Amino acid sequence: MQIVGAGLAGSEAALVLSASGTAVDLHEMRPGVPSPAHQTGWFAELVCSNSLGADRADSGKGLLKAELRALGSNLLHVADRVRVPAGKALAVDREAFARSVTEEVRARREIRVIEAEAKTIPDGAVVIIACGPIPSQAITQSISDLLGGMGLYFYDAISPIVDASSLDMGQGFFADRYGSGPGDYLNFPMTQSQYETFLAALLSARVVPAGNSRRNAISNRACPSRFSPAGVRRRFSSVPCGRSACGIPERGTSPLPWSSFARKTRRGRCTASSGSRRNSRIRSRSGSFP
Repeated sequence: MQIVGAGLAGSEAALVLSASGTAVDLHEMRPGVPSPAHQTGWFAELVCSNSLGADRADSGKGLLKAELRALGSNLLHVADRVRVPAGKALAVDREAFARSVTEEVRARREIRVIEAEAKTIPDGAVVIIACGPIPSQAITQSISDLLGGMGLYFYDAISPIVDASSLDMGQGFFADRYGSGPGDYLNFPMTQSQYETFLAALLSARVVPAGNSRRNAISNRACPSRFSPAGVRRRFSSVPCGRSACGIPERGTSPLPWSSFARKTRRGRCTASSGSRRNSRIRSRSGSFP
């Protein structure tokens, strides 16, 4: 069995197949050939949010997780082992998660890891292409050729990572969304004036240009912070998120919640979780937070 890509899907597939005694060739180009988003050579590295979504069985995502656990999902077993507080969601220490998945994959005798770029779709009776949304140019072209010239696109934004030691904890407080849980989210409420200053800095940052085909294919129903300045201002200039959604008490005269941070790893790093994702360049973002 040939698998291209040792991300979430590729790693899970390799572990499941190896457990049945199937020999697997797992192709992974990192760390020899880096990607624009990954930082390490570990398998199943999470490059955006470390949240895997709701974990309640009465939600769609939570029900899917329950079904995967019942089926013996290897990655969910790892996720449960390295989870971090996140209210009703399943969030993980991203470094511990990727390292653990890598160790489990490399420990299987049936899995042969090929640390090289797969520039074409490998030969084989069954091949799993699991190279994710940012494959190398060579394998992208090979997939396009197989599909008769059809293009592939993916458009998303990575949440900025903020070091907790750089935050004034006296300006924030721990609380959970919708008033449930022990207080897993670190909230920094802003007044409308503060948020408009933040938004202006965010929208004036240098952005990563997207090709016309990508731009035209983006759904306007996705996160509006990723789109045009006019669209962002129109949606966010007058309507903050609800107090209960961001953990702000209904009583008192505290500022309306225009932004909040979420605790992300066991070492105390935080990720901006609302109102701040856009396709701005990494260095430009450092000046966007007041």
